[in-house]
Amino acid sequence: MAEEVIIEHRVDLLHLTILVDGLPEPKTYPGSEKVEEVIKSLLPDGQKQHWDQYQLSDRGQALHPAQSLLDDGVKDGDTLSLTKKDGGGGAA
Repeated sequence: MAEEVIIEHRVDLLHLTILVDGLPEPKTYPGSEKVEEVIKSLLPDGQKQHWDQYQLSDRGQALHPAQSLLDDGVKDGDTLSLTKKDGGGGAA
C-alpha cells in the first residue's frame, strides 16, 4: 500500500526577500508578525536594542513598526529593504 504524503502549505506565511546591507536574504515570516519584530530579527545582537534607528521599506514606503506585515500591505514574494533612518547603511 502506498504511503500518502500530505504537504501543508500555510497561507499565512510570507516568503520575502529582504535587502540587508544591499545583499538579498530570503526570509519567511508569519503575516501577523509586527514590523518591529522583523526589524529586530534582522539586526545583529549588539544592535537589537537600537531597532528604532532602522526602518523596513516596501517599494520605497517605510512600514509602520506597530503594524503587522499584512496590515502594512506586504505580500508574499515582496522585496523589502532594511535601512537606517538617518540615511545610513543597513545592519552591519
